[in-house]
Amino acid sequence: MPALLAAGISPPPAVAVPPSLVFTARRDGVPFGIHRVRFRTEGRETVAEIEIDLEVRVVGVRVFRYAHRNIERWRDGRLLSLDSTTDDNGTPRRLEVRAEGSGLRLRGSDFEGVLPPESAPTSYWNRQAIRRPKFDAQGGKPLRLNVSAPTPDTWAGRPAERLDVSGDLVLSLWYEGPVWRGLRFRARGATVTYEPA
Repeated sequence: MPALLAAGISPPPAVAVPPSLVFTARRDGVPFGIHRVRFRTEGRETVAEIEIDLEVRVVGVRVFRYAHRNIERWRDGRLLSLDSTTDDNGTPRRLEVRAEGSGLRLRGSDFEGVLPPESAPTSYWNRQAIRRPKFDAQGGKPLRLNVSAPTPDTWAGRPAERLDVSGDLVLSLWYEGPVWRGLRFRARGATVTYEPA
């Protein structure tokens, strides 16, 4: 950090920590799960613990299940580590990320290698990182994404800004200032939305 200041280069801003987030996930308007993000501060580090549990039943029979657990550590606006496990309808996926040297070392189900140090996962809660190089938080696959300029909008009855994402993923995100408020995308022939619980 002192070297950056001596060179006249500002360090990246610290992560803006919102309150804990809880979303109800809806599939074509019908609730089918929950997405939680819990935050805590440990010294200069911000820790985000993410839990996603989704389930689709037809006539009482479970036809789809998704469970994701993810712990991220950030400091001075940069990702230090990530550990995630995912059960994607019976297919296990995993990812371990560590900051080392001049990059992020990823060891995942879908990718192993080093990415630029400013890279960020697709966990969406950190608006400051939304335009950085992205990788999939489940298996580590690097992604090519384009993010639109923010558009004034509303979400769940509150003023918000919408960002539209295209490329390897297609979805829309809503933020109220730095705080993530909602999401919408198409999956398996249905529209999935996240609304504050």
